[in-house]
Amino acid sequence: MYVSEFQRHEVFKWLEEQMGPERASIMMDLLPPVGWGDVVTTRDLHAEVGGLRSEMQAGFAELRAEMHAAHSGLLVKLFFGMVASNATLVGLVLTATRLS
Repeated sequence: MYVSEFQRHEVFKWLEEQMGPERASIMMDLLPPVGWGDVVTTRDLHAEVGGLRSEMQAGFAELRAEMHAAHSGLLVKLFFGMVASNATLVGLVLTATRLS
C-alpha cells in the first residue's frame, strides 16, 4: 500500500497534537519512507546472499575448468615449441661446425 506525502503529513499533524512536536518527529523518523512491503527483511537478505553465493561458486567452478583446459593446451604447445626450437638450434650448430 502506497502512502502519499499528504497522508504522511496528516499522520504527523495528528501525532504532533497527541504527543507534541518532538515526539511526533521521532515517530515519523521511525517510519519507513515507503510502504512496509518495500522494506527488506533480514530473511530476504540472507536468501538473496545465498543465491548470489551459489551463482558465484558455479561461475568460479566454470572459470577454473576453462582455465585448466586452456592451461593444459598451453603446456602442450609450449613443450612442442621448445622441442622444435631445440631441434633448430642443434641443426644450426651442426651446420656451423660443418662449414668451419
